[in-house]
Amino acid sequence: MIAFLERNGIPGQKLSFAHARQLIQEIIGRRERKKATYKQARLLAKYGYETDMSFDDAKATIDAIKAAGWRRPEQKREARSEKREAELDLAEVPF
Repeated sequence: MIAFLERNGIPGQKLSFAHARQLIQEIIGRRERKKATYKQARLLAKYGYETDMSFDDAKATIDAIKAAGWRRPEQKREARSEKREAELDLAEVPF
């Protein structure tokens, strides 16, 4: 039971039997519903994404985060947009 939890990214040493069983049921249920794994959900939450997405959507989102240098892709685009706006404001100065 503990080994199953640890393979799925959950430290199981200090869990009660009932709590471990509940977590295992949730892991299996998410897998059956084709939802993001616990490890995927933890990473998505770290970057501010909703965790209730499909396994495939989670994989695509994590691939996008990785491609953006382990930053949230929207944040990177927003930073570029703010920089462009600042450049435009400077270009409009009449001197």
